[in-house]
Amino acid sequence: MRLFILISLFPLGLMGQERFTPQDYINKYKEMAIADMHKSGVPASITLAQGILESGSGNSELAKKAKNHFGVKGHRDWTGDCFYMDDDAENECFRVYKSVAESYEDHSNFLHSHQRYASLFELRSTDYKGWAHGLKKAGYATNPEYANILIRLIEKYELYQYDQKPAKRFLKKDIPDVFTINQTEAIAYDGEMSLREVRDKYYFAEWQIYKYNDLNRGDELKKGQVLYLKPKRKNNSTITTHKVEEGENMQFISQLYGIKLRHLRKLNNLSKGEEPAVGAVLNLKDKADSKPALNNSPNNGLVYYTIDVVKPEPAVVVDNKTPETAVKKPIQKADGVYHKVAPGESLSSIARAYDMNWKVLKAQNGLEDNGLNVGQMLLIEPQAGQAIDISAADTIQIEEAPKVVLQETQEVYTVQAGDTLFEIARIKGMTVAEVMRLNKMDEPAIKEGMVLKLAN
Repeated sequence: MRLFILISLFPLGLMGQERFTPQDYINKYKEMAIADMHKSGVPASITLAQGILESGSGNSELAKKAKNHFGVKGHRDWTGDCFYMDDDAENECFRVYKSVAESYEDHSNFLHSHQRYASLFELRSTDYKGWAHGLKKAGYATNPEYANILIRLIEKYELYQYDQKPAKRFLKKDIPDVFTINQTEAIAYDGEMSLREVRDKYYFAEWQIYKYNDLNRGDELKKGQVLYLKPKRKNNSTITTHKVEEGENMQFISQLYGIKLRHLRKLNNLSKGEEPAVGAVLNLKDKADSKPALNNSPNNGLVYYTIDVVKPEPAVVVDNKTPETAVKKPIQKADGVYHKVAPGESLSSIARAYDMNWKVLKAQNGLEDNGLNVGQMLLIEPQAGQAIDISAADTIQIEEAPKVVLQETQEVYTVQAGDTLFEIARIKGMTVAEVMRLNKMDEPAIKEGMVLKLAN
């Protein structure tokens, strides 16, 4: 069991080194916490408060030497390096990370991987009090005041503001195949994309796909299936009733009218697992006076609401003789990890080899079309060594760092001659997609003199 004693074990500052205040810590890591929230569902306020508390605002020896901001120990399943120090026992192993970003990601993975924290992810990201008390109840720390300490930090520094980002940040509004049902944006699954590709194209995080559509992890996606990109509504303001037909269940009707499944049940006085009989009339807008007739032998399996999907002919015809595979051979340079295009490799096959979205790969390299040249170098990962494990057999090349220079606190940048968007994003620690969203850009092209926002 983790003990809440880290803050007492380490001095808040080390002799001869600058000490961070809590506000310094917030300014430095808030964007990292927000980005992690959109991927993992852990509120940014909780992550920041725990980071401040357990790393002494980044001043503890563990944070400085091991980049471990949450006191995560190296248990039996840990295969990385250890930083040894006394805690529950003498000379215990604490995880060592390559970067603070890796510590943040592992903290979220830690919460996701333990069943005792599962109920936390049913809470809203804005419910910081529920999260704080839930962490304490689940045994994250033994200090009886742990939840109250987190809440005081969140309210003192107004960390809750970082849990409330505009919904438009979740949706790429320039995608033409988005439509609306009940004033909620949705798509029809094309039957071909992987779950990762669906996430990368339409969502920030995989959990949103399931939560917004009342699905369970592991439910298969079917061609034409309607998927909502934002939370559905509590009712339907224009259509008031629905007569149940053969083969329909509550999940199907919920998707059909863009109403959250639990609210549809509540409108009709139904408990979880109860299904209406064929011919029953359900209320979609106002609360029903009584429960509808029930199906005595319901099939509670998932019934899909689908629509026809019409896909346009592909604009680029690929030669059937061209292999649709690429070999992963990462090349490390001073400014990131690259891939050298080999004969027969395509943009999509290279993206698959590195488990990434081909559109991100295209934008990250500022490509105007899908054509590639043999020997061309493609940037795979701006932060070298974090996303790709490079073995000793891989070719290592060191080049000069990019010329773009950004101050750590700089929130805007004026584009200079020769700059590229991925250079600017790389130096700021952002992705090309993040910079494009922040500046409402449709294409990754930039011009000299353009002023780019690099922070909210």
